[in-house]
Amino acid sequence: MLGVVSSSAQGDRRVPRQPARRREIAAAAHRVIDRVGIDGASMREIAREAGCTTGSLTHHFSGRRELLDYAVGVVCEESTARLVAAARSGSLLDALAEYLPLDEPRRLEAVVWVVGIAEAARDPRMAASLARRSAATNDLIAAALGERLRQDGREVDDDELGLVVDEIVCGADGIAASALSEPARYPPPRQLELARRLLARMGLLRP
Repeated sequence: MLGVVSSSAQGDRRVPRQPARRREIAAAAHRVIDRVGIDGASMREIAREAGCTTGSLTHHFSGRRELLDYAVGVVCEESTARLVAAARSGSLLDALAEYLPLDEPRRLEAVVWVVGIAEAARDPRMAASLARRSAATNDLIAAALGERLRQDGREVDDDELGLVVDEIVCGADGIAASALSEPARYPPPRQLELARRLLARMGLLRP
């Protein structure tokens, strides 16, 4: 993801993209999206939140579309990395919990993800990007889940595993969306119980 972009009208001076700063800007975009929604997440508003000028944003992103796509991608990447790590070292319920808005950081991630899905419904380019990210995410989850099932001595069929992963992800998305829209009805304990029931019905919880 490293590259260079034109920095000013003074010529060919180039400024390297800095991954750490891009992450900081993405975090600022997350907070803005949470506060005013994706339509209100302008370059000006994100720059204000990030403590910089709109001009400095263009050192790291070609425009608003690339910035928002990257911001959604960061959420997908970070939550999936935690889920896969938990699936390999802990319980599947702990793993699934990484997709649920159980605390403020995960609530913010869930907001950005749901908003990204809504934006994809009206933006074909965002939809294509989200589809690529989701496919890569599901492949990582399938690999981790397949590894767990083999460790338990269970046979793994790749086609069935793909359906199982879809069922898990769709179930988690549904719980997360419900919790965001009705937090009083779906507090963290209820979210976890719904996740536990989902995994239990699928025969994925160890006794």
